[in-house]
Amino acid sequence: MAPSSLRLLILEDLPDDAELVVRQLRAAGFEPSWRRVDTEADFVAALGNDLDLILADYHLPGFDARRALQHLVDRQLDVPFIIVSGAVGETAAVAGMKAGASDYVKKDDLGRLGALVERELRAATERKTARLEREAAQATLQRLAAIVETSSDAIFGLDLDWKITSWNHGAELLYGYSAVEAIGQHVRILVPPDLAEPRSDYSVQLQTGVPIPPFETVRLHRSGRRIDVSVAVSPLRDREGGLIGRSAIVRDISDRKRADHAIRESEERYRRIVETAFEGVWVIDTENKTTLVNLQMAEMLGYRIDEMLGRPATEFMDAQSQAEFQSNADQRKQVGRLPRHEFRFRRKDGSELWTVIDSITMLDATAQYAGSLAMVSDLTERRKAAAELLERTSLYEALVTAQSELGQILILTEGSQPIYINDAFVRLTGFSAEELKRLDSLFDLVPADQQLSLPSDLEQRLQGERTRSFETTILAKDGRRIELEGTDLRFQAGGRTLVFTLAQDVTDRKAARRALEHQATHDSLTGLPNRRLIRERIESLSGRPAPAPFTVISLGLDHFREVNDTFGHRAGDLLLQQVALRLKAQTSNGQVMARLTGDTFAALLPGVGDSDADRESTALLQAMEEPFEVEGQALDIGASVGVATFPDGGKDADELLRHADIAMSAAKTSRGTVVQYHPELERGGASRLALMAELRRAIHDNRLLLHYQPLVDLRTGRLKRFETLVRWEDPRHGVIPPMEFIPFAEKTRLIRPLTRWVLRSALRQWRSWHDAGRSFPMAVNISMRDLIDPAFPEEIDELIREAGADPHQLVLEITEGVIMTEPERVLQILARLKRTGVRLAVDDFGTGYSSLAYLHRLPVDEIKIDKSFISAMAGDVSKSNIVRAAVDLGHSLRLEVVAEGIEDMQTWDLLTALGCDVAQGYYISRPMSAAAAEEWMKGWSGQAQLAA
Repeated sequence: MAPSSLRLLILEDLPDDAELVVRQLRAAGFEPSWRRVDTEADFVAALGNDLDLILADYHLPGFDARRALQHLVDRQLDVPFIIVSGAVGETAAVAGMKAGASDYVKKDDLGRLGALVERELRAATERKTARLEREAAQATLQRLAAIVETSSDAIFGLDLDWKITSWNHGAELLYGYSAVEAIGQHVRILVPPDLAEPRSDYSVQLQTGVPIPPFETVRLHRSGRRIDVSVAVSPLRDREGGLIGRSAIVRDISDRKRADHAIRESEERYRRIVETAFEGVWVIDTENKTTLVNLQMAEMLGYRIDEMLGRPATEFMDAQSQAEFQSNADQRKQVGRLPRHEFRFRRKDGSELWTVIDSITMLDATAQYAGSLAMVSDLTERRKAAAELLERTSLYEALVTAQSELGQILILTEGSQPIYINDAFVRLTGFSAEELKRLDSLFDLVPADQQLSLPSDLEQRLQGERTRSFETTILAKDGRRIELEGTDLRFQAGGRTLVFTLAQDVTDRKAARRALEHQATHDSLTGLPNRRLIRERIESLSGRPAPAPFTVISLGLDHFREVNDTFGHRAGDLLLQQVALRLKAQTSNGQVMARLTGDTFAALLPGVGDSDADRESTALLQAMEEPFEVEGQALDIGASVGVATFPDGGKDADELLRHADIAMSAAKTSRGTVVQYHPELERGGASRLALMAELRRAIHDNRLLLHYQPLVDLRTGRLKRFETLVRWEDPRHGVIPPMEFIPFAEKTRLIRPLTRWVLRSALRQWRSWHDAGRSFPMAVNISMRDLIDPAFPEEIDELIREAGADPHQLVLEITEGVIMTEPERVLQILARLKRTGVRLAVDDFGTGYSSLAYLHRLPVDEIKIDKSFISAMAGDVSKSNIVRAAVDLGHSLRLEVVAEGIEDMQTWDLLTALGCDVAQGYYISRPMSAAAAEEWMKGWSGQAQLAA
């Protein structure tokens, strides 16, 4: 068997005794990696979590085992500690054991040392395993508690007497009772008097260990308002399995109930439109079975409605029509409208029914194909009339036939000039027959917005088939728009080609059709497009061959539930209508504003990419800041906004809408903010979002602090300035590293208040030190969001005046990567910042891919060479050459050059030789508090101190 490795520390003043102990351990099957110490200072320096065992003599000069054990206790180190001594007595041994020693062995009895060490190592392993299990269990409990507390559902506990024992934040929001008010109360305070709950059979069910599945019922708010809820109850048991209570999870389903009611009302409106439509209405499902027809459609085919329902549409077609119908199957499943076309059905009596069909695709709630809706017009009589006229060859026969009551009849020349108009057309348009015949072309009656399509229409009329269906719009004498459908028939008469036109006024029918289509694609309360319409528009943009960037925004109202709870649903509906009007006023040409669900709206912004999405979303957010007035009440609701930009934020409509909604939910954790979608929001981002909410409160409550790292002159060692670095020490989470909250703050609007807090605090500290006779500039790091904010220079100027500071004493550091993101836009902001008097520095210089092309244009005062080059400079000639080139470049542009990341004297000397101006790094000082910085300034003596 291979020897067991052992990391060993021996506290012994006699080297021979230490060697003896090591030989004994090797004989027992161990392979020690050991170190001997004999002073207290060396012992403390050697302590660490990597030790497996400590063997210690009881008495050493100036030191003993009990003091060594105290050092282990102070550092909370669980390392087996065995006293090995030649002169330890029973009393001293017992004292050592009480102080924390694992055991003791005399030097003349080392034969038992191996077994003793093996036992203590095994015990230490078991203790470590138990500790890790306890910590894991505690972490699990904390996570579960956090989930319960932050859940939007009401979650509370009940004892065996149905009294409330726990009460989460969701329960406070749902019922209106605080935890203090609710705990100890009987659950009947939540149940309307007319409902006999809790039920006794629930107790029996819970007693047997069977949870009560979710059921819908009604509960009472503290105000007496009734709430529609879904309730699930589970038994709570002790370790022995005995029932000790229940836990309840309650979800507010009021919005869903109202939505169900709205759907039923919408269905009723839809049914009335269908029943009163001038045309036939026919709906089929995914299996082409008839799910709805109106009376008009059934009568066209000679059936009763109930005879058609459930039967495949193909049963009403002949073989040729069935083949045509099947060939169009894939086209019917595409989102949108099918081209208008003529189609033949078979009536119940076997006769043909010729129709014109307009059909649209229907989608289910998951945006999947659910069937088709067709608007069907009877063409039989029109085609019959055209066929009869086709047999006639003289103008006289055509004029005689034209006197029928089939509709508006005209005879036109090849250039569409009217030569015959029947009385029906005269009555319809309001023009006299003489006025109409004086027209150069009947197309003179077509509105200007449809004139562009006239040349192709005329070409089809003259060169196409002898019989052609058409639809067009003309203007009556009084300006009314009249929509016509009809058939053209070309024929020869008197040696020339004429066109016989039979038309019908379908204005009312088309208005009804448009009303039906509008109902399907718009929200009935606000009149805005609904999810289906905005989804179609998104798919249209993303499906183009080379789609340009565009942005989808999800906007949720922050306090809509409170409005409903306090003022009632009528006030809520009026508020939603006002919100819709205000949001619609923010949209421009091509943009779409839609209502998705109860208090959630969406916007589609074509051509808006990442750089402009923040500005557009901020404008929407600001539009919500002005209070709304509803029934005499001023309501300040606010909103939260989520942003997803194509293609990074999603590749299709469903993904973009979902990602924008996820970002909006993240924004709601802080209220009144804009959050750009990023994948972290879906990868266990709940804890980070909660952290961002805590950070917002920390900024508001002034619970952050600044540390200061000095920058010194490389030639003289004189202090030049301090760089300010934000730190966050949270009461619950402890010290939170900057990399755990700053990157996520930069992805939200939270970075702006964070930057302003740092600037204000840094300037106040500068003022304090200035008044005490120490005046050194302060450097602050600036984010991308600050540099694209047009108001940022004015805010800097205001903060400087507020602190009574000298603007030349403030240095703003901007990373090179930020500058290169939008160089032209950033250049404008930097120029305005420079005019305020502040100094500007390029941070992390050398990491940007095209910095040299822009550096000479930047209004900056200094560059800071990235520490990745500095730290590797001593052992890498290429890195040293890069630093030399950066220094020479900076000096050629009259810029001060700063090196960050100096860790030792060798690097200091190299940078001095290269002509670098200013140094920063741990070799000089780590970041420190303001009080520590003051002490550091008192003791700093420049290069002399470094040399020492």
